[in-house]
Amino acid sequence: MDNNLLKVLMTSIPGRYARALFAYAQQCDIVERLSVDLGVVNSFCKKNPRLWQELSSKVLTPQQTTLLWQDVSEKLHLHDVLTKFILLLSQAKRLNFWPAFIQYYQLLNDAAQGKRQVMVRTPTPLSDADQKQLIRALQKLWAAELLLTYVVVPNLKMGLVVESNNLCLDVTLDAHLASLHQILSANFIKQDI
Repeated sequence: MDNNLLKVLMTSIPGRYARALFAYAQQCDIVERLSVDLGVVNSFCKKNPRLWQELSSKVLTPQQTTLLWQDVSEKLHLHDVLTKFILLLSQAKRLNFWPAFIQYYQLLNDAAQGKRQVMVRTPTPLSDADQKQLIRALQKLWAAELLLTYVVVPNLKMGLVVESNNLCLDVTLDAHLASLHQILSANFIKQDI
């Protein structure tokens, strides 16, 4: 895992919660189970945004929030540790950190397994041959099992953007043109002085 990302994980609120839950899950040998359950909760949040708002509402009393979350946890068959953790977040009024928390937990889980999430954005779909070539190039950068996700972004102009953890490699035409513009502008400013 990148050192900058570790710093963020150690200092950000969602990062601290993710590290605490991950460390406890490792001790109890339930890392994978919680990872699956977090995915279930995430899907639930996306499918039921209004109910999620109610569950994360600051208007409900702590007792109402606890009862609602226990009911949801039972219906989703969540591990008791995750249910208690969600209640802790809810009572601390920290559910707004949920998306970042999920991401950090997954990054910790992937790093522990020697895996790395990589997002590749391209203007058009990559051919199988191009994907294989890209994977070979990325494996020279990162000695980990790469979990690639390809996203087509039509408004990109030639090239691709590769993102992993806190690193972004932008090798699009726009990025090259911006870099060239910056170099030329700096040189013209120096000549004027």
